[in-house]
Amino acid sequence: MLTPRFSLSQTEEFLTVTIYAPFTHIDQTEIFMDECDFRFFSKPYYLRLHLPGPVTESEAASGSWDADSSSFVVKCPKVNVGEEFVGLDMLTQLLTPKGETEVRNKVEVIGGDDENSDEEDEEVDWYYEQKLPEDEKSPVIGCDGYGFAFKHSGVYKSLLAEFGEIVDLVDPDNMTQGEREEARKEKELSDFNSDHYLCDLYDSVDEVEECLAFQSPLLACVSSPGMSGPLTVDRVHPCLSFTATEQEQLLSLPTKQVVVPSSILPSVHLGLADILYGHSYSTRVLGQDCVETGWCCAKLSSSLSCLARFTSPKQLVVTGIRRALSYPLYRHWDLAIATWRDVVLLLKLGKAAILKSLLSIMPAMNSTPGHYIFNQLYLSDYTIWVQTLPESHMVALAEAIERVLDKVTKEEIGLDLCELEEAALLTIQEEEEEHTVNSLVQGINNVKVSEGQDSDDDSEDDETTSDDSDDSDDSLEE
Repeated sequence: MLTPRFSLSQTEEFLTVTIYAPFTHIDQTEIFMDECDFRFFSKPYYLRLHLPGPVTESEAASGSWDADSSSFVVKCPKVNVGEEFVGLDMLTQLLTPKGETEVRNKVEVIGGDDENSDEEDEEVDWYYEQKLPEDEKSPVIGCDGYGFAFKHSGVYKSLLAEFGEIVDLVDPDNMTQGEREEARKEKELSDFNSDHYLCDLYDSVDEVEECLAFQSPLLACVSSPGMSGPLTVDRVHPCLSFTATEQEQLLSLPTKQVVVPSSILPSVHLGLADILYGHSYSTRVLGQDCVETGWCCAKLSSSLSCLARFTSPKQLVVTGIRRALSYPLYRHWDLAIATWRDVVLLLKLGKAAILKSLLSIMPAMNSTPGHYIFNQLYLSDYTIWVQTLPESHMVALAEAIERVLDKVTKEEIGLDLCELEEAALLTIQEEEEEHTVNSLVQGINNVKVSEGQDSDDDSEDDETTSDDSDDSDDSLEE
């Protein structure tokens, strides 16, 4: 059976389910609705939704066929008139049974409603400087896990033999998290190119300014004037709606519940922001549908390229800036900060904006050699998990990143940026002074040459006058 593409909308009285089924048999269609359970069957399509609120199959319920869009339109009366159903655009979550047990990940979910409510009520402490727990090791002795919720290990052993450059670490499966962190910092320091950085600072001014002037299309749904503080967002604006392609991507995701232990919840949130950073830079600098998008996203996200595990927002922001100044096309401080502002915007806009970003990264990873593994280790589960997150978590993370951005300095990055810029400025001043002196010398030489030419001209004029005078005297004597 095929899962059809669908969308949901609501009024105070009805929940409307629109089901795209172009190859259906209308006379063989069955629809069932009861409480939070909605089922649709019309060969070869089958759809079962787990609704966020109760509906009832009463006389007010109706269904129709729209021939123009090849879709069924089903109106389901709400049990509680006026109740607002949340998460109607989280398609994967609507397909996932509540309280499902996921055996493959060895996580048993008991009482899904209670689990979700606990997570929604839980607040994440972003400002507590966490320490990596020594007792939380992966099944492979002597190394730490990676991927979403750090649950994978041993993946890169065979893969790196074929695609050795997809991560920046040598034999990452046999390294502890502390060793990976040290190796990442050493590589960033060795890969940082001061000439490239200074060139972008002083020579590529127009190109960088063009990137800084970029405005996200998602700003169309924001009605508040400033980016600081809470935003007034139009949640039903077309820019936050999923396209048909994005809906197909959501429907293709596994229908499972992804549970994150509270002990690693902050690190998983920070990992999401890190992935969004790579995507935001690519969107701002390279644009949409660039062949380098997959590489850029993975390179700037140290969660992907260095198996990083962040313990604080400051560590997250500093690491992102270091990589933005070491690897991509344009390496500029203001551009690195502006990219973090883009991430803050995505987090404040909510789940739809974040999902659209993650969904755009996945095909880019598939088209980049070896990078498909990032979809399997990170992006697929992140895309499922984001649909279950409370908006308050993402707003809190955005505010935590903003506080770091307001205070972060170039000295904290560890790349000697201030010393480089000061030395470059002195060199530029010396060159300007030397140029000024050369200009003065050249001007003086030009004046001397001009005076010499004037003197020669005066001498010639005197000689000519003298000759004319002699000729006049001779003529008088005759």
